[in-house]
Order: sequence, then structure tokens, then C-alpha cells
Amino acid sequence: DPVGLDRKAVQPILDVLMSEKVVKVMHASFADQECFFSAYGVVAARVLDTSVGAGLKGIGDNISLEKLVRQALNLDLKKGRARTNWLKRPLPVELEEYAKEDVRPLVRLGNWIMEQLTELNRLDWAFEESHTSLEQFSVDPKEFANRLARSARIDPVGYSCLVELVGWREARARSADLPRTWVMHNETLVSLAKTRPKQMEELGHFRGVKPRELKNQGEEILKCLRRGEQAQHVPPKSERHFSPLTAQEDVMVDFVRSYVAYLSEKHQI
Repeated sequence: DPVGLDRKAVQPILDVLMSEKVVKVMHASFADQECFFSAYGVVAARVLDTSVGAGLKGIGDNISLEKLVRQALNLDLKKGRARTNWLKRPLPVELEEYAKEDVRPLVRLGNWIMEQLTELNRLDWAFEESHTSLEQFSVDPKEFANRLARSARIDPVGYSCLVELVGWREARARSADLPRTWVMHNETLVSLAKTRPKQMEELGHFRGVKPRELKNQGEEILKCLRRGEQAQHVPPKSERHFSPLTAQEDVMVDFVRSYVAYLSEKHQI
């Protein structure tokens, strides 16, 4: 139980997760890897992501585990607990059974995927595409703010505030063990950086700031905005905007898109 056990107690499991000698079968593994990184500072190695494998087998992109298990193994998974509070203790017996049901077919599914991809000579490709590195979760606030600022008209002061807010959200997400968007959405960060509320009352009326974060982190958010107004973070240079495609170019794009679809069907990718 990752809630009841500390880092030392779960270390044997982490050793297996990080071992290159043991294949770990996961489905849509990125979110799980982010949880491992946030909680323990590690990511699983030698992962076979069955959603990646399904795409390379030609079954479909972003296919759900439920649909893939039904199609590959002719089994039905019991779904419907996605919104359950999994931190509740003691964990009800029905939730324990639901959790087991979610992972029981993974070994069989992984073996099936590996057999299929070996015949297609794509197994190494699947492992390569399933790989997740620590660097993917090490967020540089300036770099992330740059990405957000590219699609938003924001002045230099607003950009500095955005850098501070991104840094706050990253620290908050890790300390609370929550996904970033559960703390605050990107759009809300940008809006706060643009309008820069001064008081808690004003922040409380701000759309997108959750009551929990307002209560626990409201003062810290205001401090971020004040630091941003005094900081001198240099905003990124505006990128070149391309002109719309001509009619001839538009036709060519449609042709290339159709040809790629044809190749995908031909090679079952």
C-alpha cells in the first residue's frame, strides 16, 4: 500500500520497477510514470505500453484497456470506478477486487502484444516508444511558461508572473501528490498572470481558482504575483507567423494526408 508504507518499505518494489531485466506491462503508462516520479523520484524501466503496442499492431491509436482486452483476449473488464477516492482507508473490499481485475489480464495481454509485434519485427520499436525518461517530468518553469506564452498575448510583467506561477504549481503538485491540472489549469495561470489580482477577495472571485487552493494557497499565489511584478524574466521572442496555405498547397496537404492514411492501413500502424 503506497499510502501506508514509506519509501524504505517500498524500495524492493521500486528496485523491480527500475530494473532493465524485468519487463513491466502497463497501459497508457505516462500518467502512472508521473505518479512514480512525483512520489518517489523514479520511473519504471523496460516498459511495454500496451496502448503503444496496439498502435504498432494496427488495432488503433489511444485504444482503451477495456476495449483492447476484449478484442485481444475476449475478456470483459469491470469498469466504472475512475472517480473513486482511492486514498480512503481501510480500502473497501470491492475496490480491492476492482483494482485486481484491472491488472489481472496484463501479463496475458503483454505476451499477446509481444508475440504479435515479434512477427511484425516491431517489438524493439514498441519498447522504444514506451520508454519514459526522468527528464520528461523535470519541468523548467521558464520553459513551460514559454510554451504557454506562445499562444497568449502577454506583456513582459505578465510573463514574469507566469514563470512564478508555473513554479508554484509544480511545487504544489508534487507536495500534494496531484496532477498539475488538478491544482490549476494552464488557462487559469495565464489569466492570473495577465490580470494580476492584488487581494484575497479579488482572487476569490477569480474563475478557475478552486476553493481548496484559495484557502490553502491563496496568499502564496498573491506572493507569486508580487514576485513576478518585481522580477525581470525575459519573455521569449515572438515567433514568425506563417501565411495561410494557397489553394494549391491545401490540395497538396490533403493528398499527403490521404497517402499517409493509405500507408498506415497498408503497414497496419
